[in-house]
Amino acid sequence: MASFVPRILANNLSPLNRALYCMESLVNYVKAYWDESRGDDFDHWGNTMYYFEFDEEFYPTRQIQIYDNGNSLKYSRADHLDDRYGMLADQPLDLEDMPCEKLSSEEFQLKWETSGVIDGNNQW
Repeated sequence: MASFVPRILANNLSPLNRALYCMESLVNYVKAYWDESRGDDFDHWGNTMYYFEFDEEFYPTRQIQIYDNGNSLKYSRADHLDDRYGMLADQPLDLEDMPCEKLSSEEFQLKWETSGVIDGNNQW
C-alpha cells in the first residue's frame, strides 16, 4: 500500500514535473496508458496499458502490453524480442513526453508472470 501514495502525488503533477519525479526517483519500472489505435490487424484489441522495466539509459529491458480486450503481450531483451504482434521498444523511453506511474519491481513481476496471453493462448 505504500506505493499508492507516490502514484497519487505523481498523477497530480504537471506532465513535466511528473517526468522529473519518475526520473529523479531512479525508477526502473513504470506504466503508461496509450490511447491511440494500433493501426494494424489487431486494432480491435483496443487501447493499451504499457508496463516497462528499463535500464539506466532508459532502454526497455522488458515490456508488457495489456489491451482493453484482455489480450496481453510481453517482450524481453533476454528471451523474446519480437513476434508477429509487436516488439520490445528499441528506443530509450522519453519520460518527459510519456505520462507515467512508478511501479515496484514486485508489481511489475506480478504483471509479467500473468501476461503473454492472446485469446486464451500463451504468446510464447
